[in-house]
Amino acid sequence: MPGAQEFGAELTDFRRRVDELRTARASLPPQERLSLLDAALFELQHVVDVLWPRHEELTTASRSPGGGRADPQEQQLLRALFQRLPVPAVLLDRDTVVRRMNFAATQLFHTRAGYATGRPLAASLRRDGQAALRSQVAAVAR
Repeated sequence: MPGAQEFGAELTDFRRRVDELRTARASLPPQERLSLLDAALFELQHVVDVLWPRHEELTTASRSPGGGRADPQEQQLLRALFQRLPVPAVLLDRDTVVRRMNFAATQLFHTRAGYATGRPLAASLRRDGQAALRSQVAAVAR
């Protein structure tokens, strides 16, 4: 994806310029650091004006049809496969909130998938297991 590569190169260049500003700040006497502040503000404005809009474009392009999304038949097949897995499977976000739950998981937790969706999975566990689940989910997310 050329847009992502260009964006990555622009971010790398920005990081290099920030490092140069840090180095310059360390070597300047305190009375001359004000001009360095102007340069730093200029670099930050560059992020606001150029890098952020480009990031939004890349994000939008990846969500649009043809931007990496599977076709509807493939998505339907994957949903059916997920529902028919013989082992309990739950898709969680970083906060342990249930996004999807297959049929085997609904039997394990004695709940309907529609009821569980949007609720924290940790709430359905005993108190002593909640912290462990949150810790494991955080480790996986990292």
